[in-house]
Amino acid sequence: MNAVRNVFLFAFVLTALVSPNWAQQSEDKNGWGYGFFFFSANGLFNLDESTSDPALGFGGGLDVRLNRRLNATFGAGFLGNISNNDAFDDHSGLISPGIRYSLAPDRGLYLIGGYTLAKGEDTTRNLGFGGVGYSNWYGELIGWQLEVRDSFNGGLNFLEVRFAIMLR
Repeated sequence: MNAVRNVFLFAFVLTALVSPNWAQQSEDKNGWGYGFFFFSANGLFNLDESTSDPALGFGGGLDVRLNRRLNATFGAGFLGNISNNDAFDDHSGLISPGIRYSLAPDRGLYLIGGYTLAKGEDTTRNLGFGGVGYSNWYGELIGWQLEVRDSFNGGLNFLEVRFAIMLR
């Protein structure tokens, strides 16, 4: 299990360190990095889908513009259970490639969808996700985004509210 945890930790650190620097070097502003924080009222920790635990998560990622409306996204992060005194005792590493479609490119409203691999100590889950978000840039280098996502697999729904700071 330590090997899997180390792979997720390496992917998270690599994404968090490389993506903002890579995006800032882009002269045509076709990519950016971001760091995110999210909250969920239900987590991915129980196999029996009858219980739901609140969770907090964080991570980093990057977006690459494919055309005016379409972006490829990649994120890696950490999700931890906060429902008991042993906060983050139950946890999952997350890797999420996806596609972001701008509904109104000049206004920042977008749809996002993709795939999430969530790997915990005892559980691996493959989830699809979809959501809606809004982003806003302050000047050329920094911006923010707010997103609501629903990750799903059969009867399991994992709803999260995500806030990110974007750098390019």
